[in-house]
Amino acid sequence: MTYTIKQARQLRGFSQQEMAKKLRVSRGKYRRIEEKPDETQFRTAIEICKVLDMSLSDIDFLAN
Repeated sequence: MTYTIKQARQLRGFSQQEMAKKLRVSRGKYRRIEEKPDETQFRTAIEICKVLDMSLSDIDFLAN
């Protein structure tokens, strides 16, 4: 099963603010990542996967 970034974050019990802090970005920047995952840079996608302890194939970065 694949998850959206938001679903994966919620599954792990993190808020947007917590994710932003872990990724060292503003909450607004993180919100935009969730809203437009297809525009996420590869390096950021890798970091999101690390934080959420998931693989790239677990999260659909093309879903909108």
